[in-house]
Amino acid sequence: MVMRLFARFLSLIFHPIFIPFYAILFLVWLNPYAYGPLPVGFNDIIADPVGAMQFSFKWLFTSALSAAFVIRTVLLWTIFFPLFIILLMRQLDFIDSFTTADVRQRILMSIPVSCMLIWTLIVFYKNLPNDFYHDKITAIMLGTTIALSMAIIIMSVSEKISLHAMGMGGLFAVVLYATNIATFDISYFIMGALFLGGLVGTARLQLGEHKPREVYSGYLLGFLSQASALIFLVST
Repeated sequence: MVMRLFARFLSLIFHPIFIPFYAILFLVWLNPYAYGPLPVGFNDIIADPVGAMQFSFKWLFTSALSAAFVIRTVLLWTIFFPLFIILLMRQLDFIDSFTTADVRQRILMSIPVSCMLIWTLIVFYKNLPNDFYHDKITAIMLGTTIALSMAIIIMSVSEKISLHAMGMGGLFAVVLYATNIATFDISYFIMGALFLGGLVGTARLQLGEHKPREVYSGYLLGFLSQASALIFLVST
């Protein structure tokens, strides 16, 4: 019972819809100065709790080409709007539940998410500076879009694939590639991402949601899609 509850908790926290946000947040955290200049007197501002809250609010909604723009775009278009659409689908009985095991319903839920990913990719491609750091952000959205599109095709013509494992494979690729921009040793983060991927995959097996090959194929698809996007987009 406890193991199943823990498996459900892991499945929720590392739901594939949250993975792009985690990946981008990790990159921004690694090198925040690369994603927008901080104002003069920043250290004095954050020393005061009230001033820190005011600064955070202003920064989140006024920094056009900064980490705030990236974070709020991902939150709105890859989490909030897809969840809202899926909620509507549930209310209209298009799907039986949010964790349905039916392949057709999984495909139905994945389609609006893929549309939101494509839109986010376009927004980043059109608005972010064309430099080494921001190209990684765009590459994450490209890799996620490719992975989900391929998963929809595979589920349509073949069998179910683990989207949770796919997300964790993509996250591992991002963390692995982040060694290029990290200003300190991130070996522990690489091992942590690999460990979490195994943990989430085990959780999906524990819940009986997938067969082992569906987890393996999902992880491989996510890793290869994200790694290919990062290598192609950042290196060109």
